Amino acid sequence: MRRNAQIFVALLGGLLLLSTPVAPTALASAEGLGPLCTPGDITNLTPPTISPSGSFVWASNTKTLTTTAGTWSSSCPVTYSYKWIREQTGAQVSSTSSYTVTEADATSRYTFHSEVMACDQAECSAWVPSSNSATLRISHPAKAVTFPCMTNAFDATYPWDDTNRITVLNAMKDAGVGWIRLNFVHWDKAETPHDNDYQDGTGQYLDLLKHCVNLITSTPYNMKVLLVIEQTPSWAGATLHSPPNDCTSNSSSCATFKDFLYHLLTVTLPSYQSKIAIQVWNEQNAQAHWTGSDDQYYFLLRSAYSKVKAINSSILVMTGGVSRLVGGPPPYPMATFVEDLYDDYDTYGCTAQNPCSTKPWSVVALHPYPNYDTDAATNECPTVGAVFADVSGAVLTSMKNHGDGGKPIWLTEFSWSAGDDYDGYDRLGDRVCFQADQVSRLSTAYKYNYLPSNVTEGFWWPTDRKDLADIGCVNISSPWACGSELLDTNLSHDVGTPTHDLYTAFFNVPPPT
Repeated sequence: MRRNAQIFVALLGGLLLLSTPVAPTALASAEGLGPLCTPGDITNLTPPTISPSGSFVWASNTKTLTTTAGTWSSSCPVTYSYKWIREQTGAQVSSTSSYTVTEADATSRYTFHSEVMACDQAECSAWVPSSNSATLRISHPAKAVTFPCMTNAFDATYPWDDTNRITVLNAMKDAGVGWIRLNFVHWDKAETPHDNDYQDGTGQYLDLLKHCVNLITSTPYNMKVLLVIEQTPSWAGATLHSPPNDCTSNSSSCATFKDFLYHLLTVTLPSYQSKIAIQVWNEQNAQAHWTGSDDQYYFLLRSAYSKVKAINSSILVMTGGVSRLVGGPPPYPMATFVEDLYDDYDTYGCTAQNPCSTKPWSVVALHPYPNYDTDAATNECPTVGAVFADVSGAVLTSMKNHGDGGKPIWLTEFSWSAGDDYDGYDRLGDRVCFQADQVSRLSTAYKYNYLPSNVTEGFWWPTDRKDLADIGCVNISSPWACGSELLDTNLSHDVGTPTHDLYTAFFNVPPPT
């Protein structure tokens, strides 16, 4: 019995020896088996790699980055630990071999790399960073422009003819433009002087509109057209900017506006329905364009949506471009108006006279212009991030809160002015954005955008402005740098020449990925 006890103690001692951390080489040598693992034996042969890598577009919350472990040398089996690093902050965002990126990552254009640590029975290596990285971005809007095919943006009387129109369209085609916004389709000019006085076929307003639409959508241009409809005829309402008399309450029929849209789509432009979109009014949060309430604008928008969709359900019907320049008086901020529009839908919904099965707009249209007084310090040109903050912030939050976070957003006007006290917005009395600033802002806005991924179209305003003296831009020595026009006063567009830097920057923006 004593001998057996001695054997048990010896075995127990062996068990205790095995459970005590010791160098594997010492254990192996003691047992006469030769070395199993050598401290410091782990060697990285090739670093980890991640996929996808480089700069790529965030598409959805399911986009995932993955990493390999790399290749390693060790005399024992190894296990791996992983981490993902956000390079701008140094923060670790994941401890697995993958990381699912977010829209916030893309909006901030964060860059990520992986790091891997290998461990064998003896020790662990240092963290080895991946040989490549991934920079997230959102898909930038497609290039689009506003074009005074019928008149210029201020309804001046410059005699636009096809020579000028084709010159501009050639420049836009060369730059890869897909949409042209016509400035503007004025209801008061199309149906005048009385109800149902359209005068198609007499060489007047609607014939010119049809001619412009045909020119833009036909070969060789093959672009699409955004029609911005505004201005109430005198027989239909009190002023150009007031609601139609039959469209002021939830129970209103809004028949006059719907009749105009029916005529426009079925008589004037029946063969172009697949090539157009409709924007209902312009900057309706500013009394310079709309003197009614937000409720009354909702009734007008709802009536337009129901009528257009009944004619052709594929035509996009969007809100009027809500201006970031606060609107009013009193001030009516862009995000506040968007929120009120959703509240109007929650309150009024749809009616038998103006039916809809969902919120009565296909796209939220915005005009995120710089506010030269508040977006930057004195004498500084506002950055893209400052100007677009409301879009990716309060506006998108409002849309998400109302279950509409994935709905398309179009920037149907935006640009940076290089003018002197341009249009009254630069109340500093001097130029705060110069040619280099415009080039930088345009390139950044279209390439990276600081915007959510559902911003799909961006309309630079405007293509040109030949009659600069009409808006007082006579003190600028450059022939083009009055405001934000892409082309000079002669409509020339020589890529790469110093006097055409803005058009060159626009030309060089790649198409969305």
